[in-house]
Amino acid sequence: MAIGKKVRRALVFLLVSINVVILGGCWDREEINDIAIVLGIGIDRVKNGNIRLTVEIAVPRVIGSGQMGGTGGDKEETIIRSGTGVTIADAIAQLQERLPRRLFWGHMKIVIFGEQAAKVGIREHLDFLIRHPQTRTRCNVFVGKGSAKSMLELIPPIEQSASEVLREMAESRTLMRKTAKETLQTLNSEAETVLLPMVKVLPPPKGKK
Repeated sequence: MAIGKKVRRALVFLLVSINVVILGGCWDREEINDIAIVLGIGIDRVKNGNIRLTVEIAVPRVIGSGQMGGTGGDKEETIIRSGTGVTIADAIAQLQERLPRRLFWGHMKIVIFGEQAAKVGIREHLDFLIRHPQTRTRCNVFVGKGSAKSMLELIPPIEQSASEVLREMAESRTLMRKTAKETLQTLNSEAETVLLPMVKVLPPPKGKK
């Protein structure tokens, strides 16, 4: 009888211990107030062969308020920040030093390579991004006519960000759709070349900015 009570107590203790572990919460969760959500990135080759990394970051307080479109409210829904370095990792580190929040790459929608960066080669940069634990391998890849930074700096009249505009165009097949994973796989094949959609900024209509 005493042995049966000990077994029951042991089982109860085991169940309680399991529940404590399960109900302990998300130990590795990240608060929205502590991160800078990257929507898109632009990679340019600048002077001395350095890499300039430009990121489009969501502004949570504006997007959360329900304002739609770059011209619909007094505040912009995204901000643009850049960092320069010898490699893309160096550029990210330099950029992070200038931001109060930690960069979060889990919602990245697009990657734009500036024209000069694309001419030199994109495989090394894509390989770094694919290996990053947070980067989405299904984000869309583009080449920009001119600089990638100038593409991200555009404020769309309807969508919340320039990154969302390009993503929508790729998803609707207005532009060719190439993901980061597909692009890198093609570059690593025997052909060692890939066809990517190129985008450029058109001049504004007369009388418009």
